[in-house]
Amino acid sequence: MALDEQLLAKQDSVGSSQEDYNSRVSEFNASKQADWQESETEEEEELDAESEEGEVESDLELPVAPKGNPATNRLLRQAWINLIPSWGLTLIWINIHVILSMVFGKAAFCKLGDEWLGGAAIGKKNISGSRLNLLEKIGLALLDLGCLVILIGFSIIAIIVANYLSFNLEFIINTLGTLWDAIISIFK
Repeated sequence: MALDEQLLAKQDSVGSSQEDYNSRVSEFNASKQADWQESETEEEEELDAESEEGEVESDLELPVAPKGNPATNRLLRQAWINLIPSWGLTLIWINIHVILSMVFGKAAFCKLGDEWLGGAAIGKKNISGSRLNLLEKIGLALLDLGCLVILIGFSIIAIIVANYLSFNLEFIINTLGTLWDAIISIFK
């Protein structure tokens, strides 16, 4: 029985210490919330006072939702990410995206560079977005130019091979014709 009494006493002391802990935490949270509300009201009062004086400039850059459909933004982003693993085939989608953004406007398709900004493009003075836009336009132009050079190179190689084969084909036909004539003349 002594063991049961000791366990009950210990359980009562643990319960009271838990209640003390909970009350201390709630007091701490209440004091922090009061401090936060005071600092917030002080900042609002300072902003109101400055706005009344007319000295406030709008240097604050507020988050702005990017233009374009989030789905097409993600597709464009994935096309850029998978450009090398796909051996450049996603360049087709990137060019289609650019053409469709010219046709349907920025409501459905974002500008190049905006897909990296995600859900929070930075407000009025969007320097990083304009740099990304310029960088992606230059990159796309260089990649398209590279593809054009590769296509022209393959076309030149194909033309050279076709000319070589056509010359050899005539030689083979003439040789086979001569052999055939020789075979026919033997049996005459």
